[in-house]
Amino acid sequence: MANFQGNVSWVQNTDGTYQMVVRTAGNWNADNVSDMLDTLAKKLKPEAKIKSYAFWLDVGLPDSAPKDMQFKELLAYAKLADKVELVACRMKRKEGGTFMAPKLKITKGGGKGGKSGGKATVFI
Repeated sequence: MANFQGNVSWVQNTDGTYQMVVRTAGNWNADNVSDMLDTLAKKLKPEAKIKSYAFWLDVGLPDSAPKDMQFKELLAYAKLADKVELVACRMKRKEGGTFMAPKLKITKGGGKGGKSGGKATVFI
């Protein structure tokens, strides 16, 4: 698994959900993930919705399709996790082709693979 090499920012979509986007001038990267979560905890409401596109839960839960979750739920998983990383995933487009996407990978114990938000493979 490769850490995401680059910077990200968090944006609010038109539907009110939040997700990470790649930004050269972004404040966050693989070296300051805990600072990113601390800052988001101060700025976002606990009920704010986080797009499933932004995270990868690998906490030993049965595999199920990822869905958007409230920020307080994401923080709860992150606090219980053994490791929270910003990783790079290669995502497949419905129209064909792929693109790189940063994801917060939250791992507890050995994990069991987890689902990363649709059909995605890790870019190494």
